[in-house]
This record gives sequence, structure tokens and C-alpha cells, in this order.
Amino acid sequence: MSKPIRILSTKVLTPPQKERLLHAGFAVVEHSFIKTNPVNFTAPAFVEKGIITSMNAIDPLVERGIKIGKCFCVGQKTAAALREAGYSPEVCAESGAALARILIEKYRGENFHFFGTDSRRNELPEMLSNNDTPLTEIHVYETVLNPAKAPGKFDGILFFSPSAVASYLQENTLNDSIAFCIGPTTAKSLDKHHAETVIANTPTAERLILEVIKYFKKQKDHNLDPRI
Repeated sequence: MSKPIRILSTKVLTPPQKERLLHAGFAVVEHSFIKTNPVNFTAPAFVEKGIITSMNAIDPLVERGIKIGKCFCVGQKTAAALREAGYSPEVCAESGAALARILIEKYRGENFHFFGTDSRRNELPEMLSNNDTPLTEIHVYETVLNPAKAPGKFDGILFFSPSAVASYLQENTLNDSIAFCIGPTTAKSLDKHHAETVIANTPTAERLILEVIKYFKKQKDHNLDPRI
């Protein structure tokens, strides 16, 4: 009997996400290769326009009672979490770069507050800065690497951020593992490692899991892997 395909997720999946992989016949190992911690920060009690690109920024805002007139966010899950916390998403985009393009087109020259972390991606701030749209960055949490030695070899590894890639590579190598990446920025962080990467069409964990299932089903259909 062939061994199951082994998948490592660099963050802990939700029960439905993990169950989908298990139901498809995969063996799944999870470890949170990054952690987030709140930090002390100073911010106005009210901002007219706020940018939130990660759900990790929401709890610190709620705890401080910060009000935002219009929220501009990345990802449907972030938008849903904002609504649940009592905020009103004005615009939701699939990536920071996509959000920046919308803001430049519709709000060029207006002031924004960006609530995030010091290890945030550069695309959005740089695009706004280069297009005369003022941005005040406020770091409300920090991202901390949480490396660990992975138990054995894996056929596929799920990466959800460049930070998770950096954390994983501190104590592990990719070998022949396929790197399934949440988006192109995460995939780019693997460029110098010459890994085979598969990028989700939309930046969600659910879509990434679907890419895993599709990839290995294709391998099976073409008899490219004798273990399948």
C-alpha cells in the first residue's frame, strides 16, 4: 500500500481546512512558524480613512477603542472580521498592490492611516508615496519568527507569508518539496532557493488547499508519482 502524500502547513489550519486535506487522503502536519504580538502604539482616537491589510491589526484597534470612518482592507476574511468588530469596510481588494491602485485612482492626495506591523510588505506604502497620497503608518503588532525542525520530509509545504518562509528555512531545507504559496510575494521570497512553486489564484487558505489537491491529482492522473 502506498504511503499518503505528506503536507506541512506553516500555520495552524482551521478544522474545515484541515479536514478537506485529510478527506482528500493527505497526511497533514501543522506548525505556526510565525507568531504575532501586540505592541504599544500611539494613534488618534478617530481616523477618517484607515487601511488594514491583516486581521492581526483588528484586535489592537478594538482594545484601544479606535474609531475609523472608512476602512480599506485586503481580503474578504479581513473585511468580515472588520464588520464583526463594528467597522465598515469601504473597499476590499485581493492584495496590497491592488488596494493601492484603487486608492490612487479614487483617493489620490487624501490622507490615510495604515495599521499594521513593522514587517509589512512594501508595495502599498511605496505605491501611495510615489503617487502623492500621504500615509501615516502605525504599527499595532509585531511579527515574530517561530522556527522549528520539521518532522521528516514533505511532498508539499503551504506558505502563507514571506515571514513564514524565512522562519521555516532557519532550521529546514526545501529539498524536493513543492512550495504552495498564498501569493506572488510569498513565492518570490523563495526565488533564490530554486523551488517549484504553485501560487493560489486568490490569496486565501481555501484556494491554496484547492491548489494542493489539484496539483497532486494531476500527478496521479499522469502517473508521475508511483506513490499515488
